[in-house]
Amino acid sequence: MKTAIKAFLIGIILCLTSCTNSSKHGETLMQVESFIHERPDSALAILQGIDTTTLKNKEEKAKHALLLSMALDKNVIDRTDFEVLQPAIDYYQNHGTATNKLRTLYYEGRIYTNKKDFLWLMHIVRLMITRKPMTAYKIINRLQIS
Repeated sequence: MKTAIKAFLIGIILCLTSCTNSSKHGETLMQVESFIHERPDSALAILQGIDTTTLKNKEEKAKHALLLSMALDKNVIDRTDFEVLQPAIDYYQNHGTATNKLRTLYYEGRIYTNKKDFLWLMHIVRLMITRKPMTAYKIINRLQIS
């Protein structure tokens, strides 16, 4: 009887520790998101220090990619490729919150702006407007097309 109870308790403990939806970096990503606007240089340093192979699932990889793209942009490191943002583009296309979907489209638009590829930029703007018009107009004003 005691052996069965011990086995049951061990099973519950193992399940609780292994069945979590986030890796050891999940909490770090949440913290970075809370201060990325005020301290983008610190956010960038933390995000660059995360080994992406240790992120547990596609959602965490997408969150990391989006936050890293935000930090790079806020530190005026202009990207003209989608290498960093691509996991976020792939994931948030069909998953995630409306906010993260719009953020991803915004940073995709920033990349097209940096590339001076205004045809694709207009496509991204159209997607933003169809998803959440009022928020999209506010975001579009930040693209700073020149």
